[in-house]
Amino acid sequence: MADSTITLAEISEFLQFRLKATSQDFARHFKSTPAEMELQLEPWVQQNKLSKKLLSNCCESGCEVCDTSMSEYYQLIES
Repeated sequence: MADSTITLAEISEFLQFRLKATSQDFARHFKSTPAEMELQLEPWVQQNKLSKKLLSNCCESGCEVCDTSMSEYYQLIES
């Protein structure tokens, strides 16, 4: 996936049956790293095409113990 940008169509296709996914899930699917996927997904979050949410089992204390690639998930925003 290096040097290529993920498209909204690819995200939509990937999320068609999953409904939500972590950056780790995207990384596995697109053969990349969670950090790279977060960079790829962020523009779609900024454009309000994707939402980025905290999993409910994360404590939200800001202690940075939780692995963000597993504690945050992405969902398509229906337009």
